Amino acid sequence: MNILVAPLEALTDPLLSDPERRVLLALFSYRGKVTELVFPSLDALSERSNINDKTRISKITTSLAKKGWLTKKKKGFTGCNQYTMCMPERLTNLDSDAKLVLDTKLDADTKPKLDADAKYDVGLSCHVQRTNHITNHINKPVKRKTRAVFVKPSIDEIENFMADYCQENSLSLSPNEPTKYFHYFESNGWLVAGKTPMKNWKSSVIGWLQRNQTNKTNGGYSNGTNQQQSARASSYDQQLAAAKETIAIYS
Repeated sequence: MNILVAPLEALTDPLLSDPERRVLLALFSYRGKVTELVFPSLDALSERSNINDKTRISKITTSLAKKGWLTKKKKGFTGCNQYTMCMPERLTNLDSDAKLVLDTKLDADTKPKLDADAKYDVGLSCHVQRTNHITNHINKPVKRKTRAVFVKPSIDEIENFMADYCQENSLSLSPNEPTKYFHYFESNGWLVAGKTPMKNWKSSVIGWLQRNQTNKTNGGYSNGTNQQQSARASSYDQQLAAAKETIAIYS
């Protein structure tokens, strides 16, 4: 036994003709637990609504869209339709002290003037999906943020990226720099600042190279050596010796 879950208004809406009601209930029968989007073929709707004329079914779904029960949209190049089930606002915003005033432009039956082969997006901007507020049987899926999984690079990937970056920015690259970078972060579990898991190794490589360039400019090296500072010390000794020699001449 198949169980159909549909709003009670689908049976009581006075604007719907009997064929429209049958097609509407057939569409609701394809609705899933977490989505209002259905896309049955005309053959399937014909069989489930017991209406053999497929052209008439296409016109009926267009009429249902105009009456606020669904939105209808062409899907890709296949020509198939996808339907998003809605609750008409005219049935959900009724004043308890007033009766519903029916729109005279909406006929109770489907008119043949509706074009079944036209390309249309019916009702997308006119109706708000409100079935979840009418029935408690359907829950919308919860969107959860997914975090990208970090994949550590190989030494070859690091070397290729470093070479490209240094070439673009006119920087010198030591032959062992990629290996030094890889083993440094391999030893600390690919943590940034010693405690935060790395998210983007390319950004980390750029920072590594920029710090190296800064250290070289300031007279130091990232590998802990102080070659340029030693050279400065040697230059200072030479200047001191020259000053002493000048003092000795004039004394």
